[in-house]
Order: sequence, then C-alpha cells, then structure tokens
Amino acid sequence: MTVNLIHFSPTANLTASENLAEFIRMCKEDLTVFSADLDWEATAWPKAANFTKLGVSARGFTESDRLDDSLIDFAKAYFRYQQGHHPTGTKNESKALRVLEAAFVKTTESASISGLNFAILDEAAVLARDHYVPMAAYQCGRELQRLARFVSEKNLIQSDLSMWKTPIKKPSDITIQTGSKAKSIQAKKLPGQDALEALAEIFANDPTDPKDIFTSSTFAMTMCAPVRISEILDLPADYEIEELDSKGVVLSCI
Repeated sequence: MTVNLIHFSPTANLTASENLAEFIRMCKEDLTVFSADLDWEATAWPKAANFTKLGVSARGFTESDRLDDSLIDFAKAYFRYQQGHHPTGTKNESKALRVLEAAFVKTTESASISGLNFAILDEAAVLARDHYVPMAAYQCGRELQRLARFVSEKNLIQSDLSMWKTPIKKPSDITIQTGSKAKSIQAKKLPGQDALEALAEIFANDPTDPKDIFTSSTFAMTMCAPVRISEILDLPADYEIEELDSKGVVLSCI
C-alpha cells in the first residue's frame, strides 16, 4: 500500500488558529497513513492508537473516555502526521497527548491546543512522572518536548514554546551498570545452574513435543550466540539450510 506523505508548511499570512485548522484538515483528508479508508471519527484506530484519557484501559472503554472534544482532532492529526513521517513501535505520541489533555483539564476550562503554555507543559510532565514507570515517563517527556517545538515552529499556536525542555531525566539502566549492587540485581534475573542443566538435558535428549523443541533449541542457540536473541520470533519458516563444506560433507546451519 502506498502511503501519501505530505509535509505541512504554515502560511505566513494566516493566524495560528487558521494554520491549526489547515493542519488538521490536511491530516484528516490528504494523508493516507493507517489507510486511506481510516475512520477519522473512531475513538480507536485499529493497530494504531486509542484516543482515550489518561489511565483508561485499552479495552472496554466507553465514549465518555475519549479525549476532550476540543483536543481530539488535533491529537489525531498530530499522531497521524508524526507516525507517517517518523513511525515508531512505541508510539509515544499517545502518552504525551494523554498527559497533555489531563493537564489541560486540571488547570484550564478548555483542552484546546491553542491554549498550550509553559505551565501546562510542566503539569503534563508531573502527570507523566506520576502515571508512567520511569522509562515510559522519560519517553513521554521527550515527546512533550517534541510536540511543543512542533506546534511552535509550525505556527499552530500563538506562543513560542520551542525552548521548553522536559524535566524528566533518563533513568539509569541497571542492566548495563557495573558495581556490586548492579551485579546483584543482574544475577537475580539469571536462571540457576539446575535450570540451565535441565534445559541442556532436554535439548540433548532430542525432544518430540513442539514446545520442548522450540524452547530447548532457542536456549541452545542463544547460549552459543546471545546477540541473536532478536531473531527468535523473526526467523522465516525455512530457516535451516544445508551447505557442502570443502570436503563435500553436508552441513546443516541456521
């Protein structure tokens, strides 16, 4: 499927509200990201995002759980535009839009993006810290910063918020740190010697159950080459091949 991508350029002689209206129209009518037949009015876009309030479950939500009416069209436009130009698996735009709406509702009477200011961005960052785990909060903060710069540079709001910086620092990754504390935490995540020997024994005994074959084979391959763990669920069906060595002996390999 061909995706129609268009870069939005604000018009100098238009007001911020007029540029905002045109940005939303363009994303709604001209972009084809997530399908040309995308149901714009739907609260949930299949395999893309749910435009629901902060804290609402991804399943079983109601129409009252939708983002505020004054924000939702911008939220959809921004999400579609950014995922079209910079697609990601984490889709952090959703996190940022939810905390932003919650900050608007908490501090003002309207959640329109036109009213975005430094105080609302600061409150959104506080909500991100309170609601998300540290790494997700950090990602949310970075997306808030990107959103603030985007709406400022594209002249979608009257204020210039391009200098706002997220106050949420990247959490330390204990999995790559050194020292006794880090090693202790890392060691707790490792299987014991008995478990390792049990898996090795299962593999050596040539199991017949598909689950045992998959588990023990995965274990054997990643023990030999740990960096190949990302291949496990991405391997094609016929991943085992046979080749002849220099002596004409058939070798099986992955």
